[in-house]
Amino acid sequence: MKLIKALIIAGVIFSLAPCACWAEFYRYKDASGAWVYTDNIMEVPADQRPKTYEGVTDNLSDSEKAKLKAEKAARAAKRRAKRHTFPSRVSSDTDRAYADLKAEEDALTEMGKDLKAEQDALGRLRVEAKTQEERDAINLKMAALNKKIQQYEKQRQDYIKKVDVYNRMLQKKIDD
Repeated sequence: MKLIKALIIAGVIFSLAPCACWAEFYRYKDASGAWVYTDNIMEVPADQRPKTYEGVTDNLSDSEKAKLKAEKAARAAKRRAKRHTFPSRVSSDTDRAYADLKAEEDALTEMGKDLKAEQDALGRLRVEAKTQEERDAINLKMAALNKKIQQYEKQRQDYIKKVDVYNRMLQKKIDD
């Protein structure tokens, strides 16, 4: 009888053991240098998140997913900006084209900052929403914001094409 009880207890223990490994925990250093442990990836500063966990979003809330997506988009935009930079000096006949592109870049940068601020504000509102009506209203605003972001991304792509044409023109002048 003791053997049967022991086998049943062992079976229960071994059947529940895999449940313990489902949770994911993250470790990072805070500003004071102390190690902090958490099970929420959004609490880990973006620069300290392990690359292998950037795609894991199964257990995140919608606002956390939106924040993670915005951070990823910001990193991608930074990488694109590094690839599409202006030369430091241009000749006098290209000054006008350069000035136009620089003005467009500045406008796009401001637009991006405004969209990011609006996205952050809506994310905070979504977390604070208490009723379904409030969440529905915020979701409508988020849908409109997503359309603005798509238009912004199209404008950025068009801008990048213009910069590429400008750079080819400069390279041709240098080669000639």
